[in-house]
Amino acid sequence: MRFGVVCLFVGACGFETQVPPSGDFGAPDATKPPDAAPDAPPDAPANVCAAAYVAVPAAQTQSKYRRVQVQTEWLVAKADCESDGGHLVIPETTTEAMAIHAFVDPLSSSPYFWAGISDPEQDGAWTTVTGVPFTALTWGDDDPDQRSGEIYAIVYSDGTYFDWFDYGTQEYACECD
Repeated sequence: MRFGVVCLFVGACGFETQVPPSGDFGAPDATKPPDAAPDAPPDAPANVCAAAYVAVPAAQTQSKYRRVQVQTEWLVAKADCESDGGHLVIPETTTEAMAIHAFVDPLSSSPYFWAGISDPEQDGAWTTVTGVPFTALTWGDDDPDQRSGEIYAIVYSDGTYFDWFDYGTQEYACECD
């Protein structure tokens, strides 16, 4: 007990003592605002998009996008997007799909772009790169036909989805939510 009194009196114990303005150690400090929700979980960290990501107003979303105008295999495109905190784009509306197509502006030799949607088991259960089941808004005629190796989704300028080969290459966009 004497040691504690000496430390408080001298202030030489190597730690700082905070005395509330009330002088009462058992009372809460009135100058410090109480937590609004003391039992609430901490806020989730906000996803900060890399500088290369830009808004695409025509997409009518809060997401930002980065385009890659190089013919690339789907797995490489997916890894590239994830390398800077994004993911391969998942158009959720026809409007977004068409806006991203215009943003990517793919070559006329292959006028499609990769979407972050796949069905590696070829069982008709299409899933996004974020792990959410996906039901396409509009599949192209006779698609998905899931011929051998057609496990990834591509998108055409009108927002139509097609299944495409795992060895194929397309241009793509990354999305940051």
